Amino acid sequence: MKRKIIATVLSLALIAAILSMPIVAYAAPAETERTAAYRAYYDVLKEATDEFGIGENPRKFEWGDGDVLVGVLYAELIRFGNSALPQLVYHYDSGYAPNHYVSTVVVYGYTTKAEQFQSSTVGGHGHDVFLVTDRNGVSYLQEVYYGGFYGEDEPGSEQYYTVRNGRWVEVKEAEIDIATIRELSVINADSVHAVLTELQSTQASPPPGSQTVYPTKSTVYLNGEAKAFEAYLIDGSNYFKLRDLAFVLDGTQKQFEVGYDNATRAITLTSGKSYTAVGDEMAQGDGTSKNAAPTPSTIYLNGAVLDLIVYNINGNNFFKLRDLMEAIDVHVGYDNATRAITLDTSKGYVAE
Repeated sequence: MKRKIIATVLSLALIAAILSMPIVAYAAPAETERTAAYRAYYDVLKEATDEFGIGENPRKFEWGDGDVLVGVLYAELIRFGNSALPQLVYHYDSGYAPNHYVSTVVVYGYTTKAEQFQSSTVGGHGHDVFLVTDRNGVSYLQEVYYGGFYGEDEPGSEQYYTVRNGRWVEVKEAEIDIATIRELSVINADSVHAVLTELQSTQASPPPGSQTVYPTKSTVYLNGEAKAFEAYLIDGSNYFKLRDLAFVLDGTQKQFEVGYDNATRAITLTSGKSYTAVGDEMAQGDGTSKNAAPTPSTIYLNGAVLDLIVYNINGNNFFKLRDLMEAIDVHVGYDNATRAITLDTSKGYVAE
């Protein structure tokens, strides 16, 4: 099968809708936010596969383009910007319509409405939709406009979108230190089955090793200055959000950078390098219990694997404070009388 899929023109109304639409979680009593989101994603993707099928068996059209796959052709869970949860991205083709292709990339960000990038060759114009990842592992959606028939001419314009503080926003290319770019209007039926299975299994039961955790009561001082963290007590130890710790240590002699590889799900830490903020650092929790599940990601510090226990809570990675401070050599103290935790970047870590 040979076919060039051209992603499409995004209407001005749709652009406005994306930029004004917050990523809002609907009420889901007795469920974690992640479980509720994945339930919604499963319903959306299952509805699409029920309507169009999964693109595994090509259909031939009489107008001479050869065999064409119809159905949901590709699916992936991608975390854009600083969103606490990944978004569901899928690509489907509903078949041939007069004088143009109908190929759509949908980004369903756990909102009240999906954002659709519909592709066609109407009037000899088209768009392509790409996933852009910067050098810190932050993901963006790139829309490239082509002026020529089948997109053979040079692109005329590009737009970039990501999620910041719960909203889709347009970002200038100059703000992105681009590391990788890949097309989203691709064909991989296996990915659709895999995402459906992952979403369904998440609904059926909590991940192995998951548990209910509660906010820590300790006050934290960094070099003598009080800091307010969202932190949880897990198995008798304090767990802190990785990016919060990187944020407060930035500018000290123990600063470190955080990166994430979407393809391998690896978390990379680079000591001595300034931290690049994503925008949701030091956000305060709501003071209620949460579900914590072990994070499957591999952790690297300066290229070496760290054997650490990490938990995912509402889409964020929480590290055991003493484990991480030992790795980057920050002194940790604790006052039993006041329950105060002290971090001192002028001293090295001392084991308990």
